[in-house]
Amino acid sequence: MEKILGGGFPVGAFCGPVEIMERIDHTRYQRPHYSFHGGTFTANPITMTAGLTTLKILEDGHLINELNRLGDKIRQQTADIFKANNIDVQVTGTGSLFSVYFTKDEVKNPNAVLRADMKKLLEYHSRLLVNGVFFLPGHYGALCTAHMKEDIEKLFSETESFAKALK
Repeated sequence: MEKILGGGFPVGAFCGPVEIMERIDHTRYQRPHYSFHGGTFTANPITMTAGLTTLKILEDGHLINELNRLGDKIRQQTADIFKANNIDVQVTGTGSLFSVYFTKDEVKNPNAVLRADMKKLLEYHSRLLVNGVFFLPGHYGALCTAHMKEDIEKLFSETESFAKALK
């Protein structure tokens, strides 16, 4: 959430119940009932302007809807590539996030994840990485607005190469 709040600039955020959060309002409470809060980026005007601008850009939902559409496409096409090569795989995720699990079992809980072939996942992510598609090995993929059509096609191309090499 902080990445959106700061529009790419460093910022921190916290929240809590009203009865606790209002204690940082020095106009309402005096010591010892008042709690001080401050930080390096507190009320930084550049950060707050960048964050507000980012929220305004995202407000109409177009960018988020496009990211979610691309996430759907990645999940479907990645699953199709592996299935066309007779490789047991489950591709999960929501919105702009996606994960690949090398297992025939439907992934509905952590136990199913633990049964998946982690070695094969690390091989897949390593191959992607060597060929210019960054994944933190063993973790999920995340899209952002900087990803271009060519990036998505590269993911599919490298996934296809990996799947064929597994046959």
